[in-house]
Amino acid sequence: MRSPLDFLVKLRYLMLFLALEAVCMILLHRHATMRDNVVFTTAGTVSGFVNRVSSSVSSYFSLRKENDRLSSEIASLRSQLYELRDSAEVASLPDAGEGFAVARVINNTINRQQNFITIDKGSGDGIAEGMGVCGLDGVVGVVYKVSRGYALVMPLLNRNSHISCKVIGQETFGFLSWNGGDPHIANLIDLPSRSGVAVGDTVLTSGYSSIFPKGLPIGKICSVNNDEIGNPEVFVELATDFSRLNYVYVNTNTVPDDLSEISDW
Repeated sequence: MRSPLDFLVKLRYLMLFLALEAVCMILLHRHATMRDNVVFTTAGTVSGFVNRVSSSVSSYFSLRKENDRLSSEIASLRSQLYELRDSAEVASLPDAGEGFAVARVINNTINRQQNFITIDKGSGDGIAEGMGVCGLDGVVGVVYKVSRGYALVMPLLNRNSHISCKVIGQETFGFLSWNGGDPHIANLIDLPSRSGVAVGDTVLTSGYSSIFPKGLPIGKICSVNNDEIGNPEVFVELATDFSRLNYVYVNTNTVPDDLSEISDW
């Protein structure tokens, strides 16, 4: 009888272990849902953290490529925007008939004493020296030199430019001259004493020159200073903003030879 008891005593630890294992299995089975939730939550958190770090690292190393792509895309969109804006500007140019040619400004200076504008039309397009040039808002200048495909325009912003003009509401005529400096302001010179011009008066082409027809806008008087004997010093705010000049139209109407000769006097 002692042999079976001795055998059980020797196996008491194993039997205890097996009993505890059975209890554990029962507990695990009863709480399987909680266990799965804990495992899933923990694994998801770790996986999400790893994925976020991996994504950040990948984004960092691909940042230059992405910047290059965005830069190219922005450049393309800007190019399309300029084309659309230019097309709209051409379409909005006044329809002056067959006597005018539309040209694009390809070079322009405004900060020199003798500025010039280059346009993409020349003698092959009917452009000749001495023709008047206008923009959307008013007078631009006079064609100075011409080649087959291009022309050089002497704008109002040139110390050698003198345009005959008149003041609306006044039987007063003079010449527009630019003395350098501010590209928005010019001088109205050779006015008679006590001419009566005032700030806000509109200045137009006089029509006395063969270059421009009568009544084209030049600008508005922004300042008048009279000296002791009444001679006015008149400043004109130009209608044309030369810093934003993209397109112009050239008066290609033929000037009669006899009138041209008289105008050169």
